[in-house]
Amino acid sequence: MVNAKKHFSINEIEEDIIKKHMWPLTLVPPKYKESYIVSFADKYLSSREFINEYKKRISQFQAKKGPKRKHTNPDAST
Repeated sequence: MVNAKKHFSINEIEEDIIKKHMWPLTLVPPKYKESYIVSFADKYLSSREFINEYKKRISQFQAKKGPKRKHTNPDAST
């Protein structure tokens, strides 16, 4: 908060947004609807980034592993 106030003039809503954007890790919930919006947008975007990175790493792992083999049943007669 000190840096924000040092470089910018911020109002009460902006201060609440900065303080509470990590809610629910901050025990006190946001005071304004704008703070909730920023908090949920932050959660949504960080979740998407995590999922996209996870999918990318799974794809890379599968590419290194090679193509999937079709499972055949040795007991089945052809």
